Amino acid sequence: MDLKERHSTQTYEIGRFAEELNAVCGAFDVRNEPDTTHISGHLSTAVASGLEFAFVGQNTCQINRSARNIRQDPGNHYFLIFQEQGRAGMCQAGTETSLEPGDMFLIDSTLPSEFIYEGQFSRQISLHLPREEMSSRYGMRIKGGTVISRRDPLGHAMRSLLRQVLHDDKKSQFHVMESFYSVFGSYLMNHCIGQHSAPDPSQLIYDRAVNAMAQNFSEADFGVLEIAKKLGVSTRTLQRVFRDHGESPRQKLQQLRVSAARVALESDSHQSVATVAYDCGFNDLSTFYRQYRGMFGNTPTMQSAACRALQ
Repeated sequence: MDLKERHSTQTYEIGRFAEELNAVCGAFDVRNEPDTTHISGHLSTAVASGLEFAFVGQNTCQINRSARNIRQDPGNHYFLIFQEQGRAGMCQAGTETSLEPGDMFLIDSTLPSEFIYEGQFSRQISLHLPREEMSSRYGMRIKGGTVISRRDPLGHAMRSLLRQVLHDDKKSQFHVMESFYSVFGSYLMNHCIGQHSAPDPSQLIYDRAVNAMAQNFSEADFGVLEIAKKLGVSTRTLQRVFRDHGESPRQKLQQLRVSAARVALESDSHQSVATVAYDCGFNDLSTFYRQYRGMFGNTPTMQSAACRALQ
């Protein structure tokens, strides 16, 4: 994730920079010294494993997301901010911190926030995390204003995994992103414990099970029994934990396989549907087609054809 290699800095008129920032990240106010009309910066995006990364470098004084901005653009996600170069002050939900390279900060798009740069060049990556999915995975544990220190081992693991997501081939991105979600969940649980909250003890089993699925779903004979053995729990316990999330282990495993198949079809539309199905752990094409249509409303053949038409 070395942005120096990926992006060149240019001169922006402040109004144009604000417009492009709002197009990428949502409604924000960009503030600078009254007599300053231009800044140095860059703005770009990348999509990996279905998630959007925004690459932002600039030397403004301050960027705010106010209550007025939120009314204009309610947002439906979290921003996980990675500090790559320079320093930045971050404020949200009563938390104020100064980020240095390697630090991370979680922002809730529905709450006011302040980013303070004091005219010094700062380079950041913003990972946009869909609110509905994050709430489903982590419940009340995910909160804006959460600091993840560069010195924390789990923070280091998250940075390494996201570096892989941005640089690996699309077929492996899905596995790596699920591993990231598992580590992120462990960090949020530890954070709750540190704040003397009472985390749900079954959540760790769920996170570990989903991570095991992400790492092994391509094996056709990998199922509920194998997951339970890996975690050292009974299949009954595993079923109960997933039932609390409104699903079953088998349903979740099939969802991961179908999602991975879609990523594979989008990354290489010339692969045969059968090859993709077998590579993603299906040993029956009729089941694959049925599951795919149930999740996405079309068939894998239609998806592959649509991708070829766009290439």
